[in-house]
Amino acid sequence: MLNLLLLATFLYFSSKRLRRYLHMFQQEEYDGKRFLGWLTATGAIDRKLTAGLLVAGLAMFFWAQEWLMPAVFSALFVGFSFLEEDPRKEAKKKLVMTSRAQRIFWVAIGLVLAAGVLAVFSKIYVSWILAVQIIPVLLVIANVALNPLEKNIKNRIMAEARARLAQVNPKVIGITGSFGKTSVKHILGHILEMDAPTLYTPGSINTLMGISRIIRENLRDDCQYFIVEMGAYGIQSIEKLCNLTPPQTGVITALGEAHYERFKTLDTVARAKFELAEAVLKTAGGRMVIHESVLEQTYAREFVQAQRGRFVVCGTGADANVRIGNVTQTASGLTIDVHAIGQEFKLVAPLYGLHHAGNVALAFATALELGVRPDRAVASLRTVPQIQHRLEVKPQADGTTYIDDAFNSNPKGFKSAVEL
Repeated sequence: MLNLLLLATFLYFSSKRLRRYLHMFQQEEYDGKRFLGWLTATGAIDRKLTAGLLVAGLAMFFWAQEWLMPAVFSALFVGFSFLEEDPRKEAKKKLVMTSRAQRIFWVAIGLVLAAGVLAVFSKIYVSWILAVQIIPVLLVIANVALNPLEKNIKNRIMAEARARLAQVNPKVIGITGSFGKTSVKHILGHILEMDAPTLYTPGSINTLMGISRIIRENLRDDCQYFIVEMGAYGIQSIEKLCNLTPPQTGVITALGEAHYERFKTLDTVARAKFELAEAVLKTAGGRMVIHESVLEQTYAREFVQAQRGRFVVCGTGADANVRIGNVTQTASGLTIDVHAIGQEFKLVAPLYGLHHAGNVALAFATALELGVRPDRAVASLRTVPQIQHRLEVKPQADGTTYIDDAFNSNPKGFKSAVEL
């Protein structure tokens, strides 16, 4: 009876611990090699419970009672279960229990149960320590076991997404960059949805499965614009996304050190991001909108020079097609003077942080490329909502002001936050 209690409490603890590891596994896009690399690099293995089991096990050499080990170990498993945070509720970027995540979780639970049964029958307390330590490895094994099924499901979902996109046939705008892509997506999305039915991938969804799900579930028959945020973790990441959602217009916001542990060099970053440009320029009339800072990288500069007529460059330089002039930060937002299409525009947006001037200019330039009337784009910017957790200014009831920049950061954005 006590052994059943021990097994049950171990399963209860393991279910909570599995979710914490699954959270990071999901962040690593279910890549076992990257996940185990993270585990090794950070040393994110169990220490406290293992120490408790070790001390309790050694103590039993001096007080050998058959009932003692399962009782004490059960108490430890229950106690440490309450110390486990739930990443579905408490994480900044929460664990999403998608269908795939649930399949991996339940197969891993089955493997955990098998490990627990073996530990019970071994009657060696060290086997419980081993069972605790292999929990993240069992998660990877569960994923490997499910790979054939997942591949079939993935192919079916992507085929359905492609068919649905072809059926509706909206103008597809791809947005990528080391940083700023989510902000530009939200600003551009607001401008376009004031002009015509528009869909843009919510939050930071920028993967094949995430985008496929949005197409299948949210793409309406009357949609005219579909904005796709495209994330890259290496060469061919964006190429695959472009194969799923072929863009006619593209935006590259910046090239920087984001995900640098994977890219290693800025040249690799540039080549990965410019996979979007390669896809766009294959389409008839395809146009790219980029920030002038992108041209600091040799590969990007040479690529743009070879196809200059199909690129719209935004920035402060004399060669910029959309030239940013005076930028003013006020208590109510940004005022940005812009020269474009031979005219002067004053863009007013309730956004905070001087770095957003570039993001607003990119969105404005892209809207013009898509045929939005300039006066409508200018008017839309006046009501653009703040981007959640990205220099989001929140006046409080007690008169203080809370500036929420909690999502992530980069050198330029952080500098802008401090200045603000």
